[in-house]
Amino acid sequence: MKFFLHIIVALICATPLFSQSRFEKETFDDAEYFFATEAYRDALPLYLQLLKRNYRDNANILYRVGICYLNLPGEKAQAIEYLEKASQKASSSYKKSSLKESHAPLDSWLYLGNAYRVNTQLDKAIEAYENYLRVSTKISNLERDWVQIQIDACKRAKDAIKNPIAVSFIPLGRPFGTKNNESNPVVTHDERMAVYTVQQKFYNAVYWVQKKNGNWGTPVLLNPTIMSDGNLFPVSLSDDGKILLLNLIDLDKSDIYISRWNGKRYTPAVPFKEINTKYWESHACISSDGKTIYFTSNRSSSIGGLDIFFIELLPDSQWSAPRNAGNIINTPLNEETPFLSVTGDTLYFASQGHNTIGGFDIFYSIRQSDGSWSEPINMGYPFNTPDDDLFYVPVNATTGYQSRYIPESKSMRIVKVLFEKNNLPSEHK
Repeated sequence: MKFFLHIIVALICATPLFSQSRFEKETFDDAEYFFATEAYRDALPLYLQLLKRNYRDNANILYRVGICYLNLPGEKAQAIEYLEKASQKASSSYKKSSLKESHAPLDSWLYLGNAYRVNTQLDKAIEAYENYLRVSTKISNLERDWVQIQIDACKRAKDAIKNPIAVSFIPLGRPFGTKNNESNPVVTHDERMAVYTVQQKFYNAVYWVQKKNGNWGTPVLLNPTIMSDGNLFPVSLSDDGKILLLNLIDLDKSDIYISRWNGKRYTPAVPFKEINTKYWESHACISSDGKTIYFTSNRSSSIGGLDIFFIELLPDSQWSAPRNAGNIINTPLNEETPFLSVTGDTLYFASQGHNTIGGFDIFYSIRQSDGSWSEPINMGYPFNTPDDDLFYVPVNATTGYQSRYIPESKSMRIVKVLFEKNNLPSEHK
């Protein structure tokens, strides 16, 4: 009898430990799912729960918390302390997706460098990147080159910060400026119409708004008419407002969609078959005359990563075959979010591969008399930052729109960007 009593007592004592272990494993698995799908805001509180329990010094969890913060606007500075701790326990024998793993991968040094860079701690960023190159003996030449590009970008950033350009960022008032994140503003060159995205709790809302008597009117929700479940994002609006281009990302596929104004409403968005392939098409913009569309794709004819391509409207109203914009514009790294000036003679785009000051920067290039493009010019600091800078919509020589994080509102806001004339492309001076 005593023997059985001992067994019962042992089982009773073990049950809370088993339940605790199972809870932690389930929490970790849920966090890993969100992390893998880049839902960092959902993954973060789960990892933080684990840190508060029995994993306070677990470098693997610290590493993941750091990456989560690094991907959340306004919270990127918090990534540093977690990645600093994680990198001290970086190991080449790291095993992914294991709660029992107490070390961090070697690329914790790389992410630490990124965290320092986006928070403008540039000397520390350079040191972290160099540490990553020192300990990572098995990375490819391509990755090694990419890290060296980040080091060079940090050095350029130090110089750019000493020589800032004159530019202002003015958050838009009502109906913009909600408490939720706003992104992807596409605006006609006459600033008469705009389409943009507002991040709601369960979906991304696409709104259309028009000016009345010089003021923005009441936004109209487009999701029901364009048939969006919240995964369509506006990327371009024709100057007459009749063509709306959108991007749809579905798991491992990204395509361009088109919706047209039929006189009463926008039609359901459908795939733009002349652009889409089995590859990744992430952005497209239409010229003021509606005869040219520039878009980004990583198809097999790209120079490297995402390239900028274009198609032209033929006399029979069919679109031409896509052509690469060429190696003056495109680099072995990624180019993104092309937009055209009202005349079509200036191309604005984001690039990782030109002389950036960190991540993506926005550049402009001017069309030459022979139809070629000039060498791209970085638009300068603080318009560009050591973080990723994408999606600038020019409406005229001195004005454009984009989404930026505004500390006072603790959210991404749509802002009007005003440049001084001396900072503009030479064709506009």
